[in-house]
Amino acid sequence: MMLEFRTMNHCINPLSVNMLVSRILKHGKKSLAYQIIYRAVKKIQQKTETNPLSVLRQAIHGVTPGIAVKARV
Repeated sequence: MMLEFRTMNHCINPLSVNMLVSRILKHGKKSLAYQIIYRAVKKIQQKTETNPLSVLRQAIHGVTPGIAVKARV
C-alpha cells in the first residue's frame, strides 16, 4: 500500500513515513503509529510554517550516529 501525505504543496516521501512507522510501532498497531506521525507533521507545519519534511529530515539527521560501530568477529 503506497501512502502519500500532502501538507500544503509538499509531499512526504512514503519511505520516510514507513521508516518512522516501523520505529515507533508498538504491539503491531500500525494505524496508531501513522496517526502519531501525521499529527506530528501537522504540528511541525503549524508551528514552523515551513516544509515539515525538511524539519523531519533535520531531526533524523541530528539523531543519526555519525560513525558506524561494527562488532569484532
